[in-house]
Amino acid sequence: MHTDTIQEQLNHFIKSTRALTGDELAHAKAAFAQYVDSTTKSLDAIGSSISDHAKTSVKAGNDYAHAHPWQLAAIGTGMLLLGLGAKRMKKKRCC
Repeated sequence: MHTDTIQEQLNHFIKSTRALTGDELAHAKAAFAQYVDSTTKSLDAIGSSISDHAKTSVKAGNDYAHAHPWQLAAIGTGMLLLGLGAKRMKKKRCC
């Protein structure tokens, strides 16, 4: 597995192909196209994995909210009251 970043690999490719011509340049372009294709597939796979995990998390949260609506209401109310209390405390300190 490569440890270089994509940018480092692209910089290396550009530097190494500056003097190429003819068949060598065509071969380098083909290798670059293959690299871009494989990198795109890898990034697509990562994006799909992240999307799948996010969907699973959202579904779990939705299921929990439907199973425990009053607990979530209590938590939301508590957070609101804490926020209002903190705002009130901040006003008292300033004046």
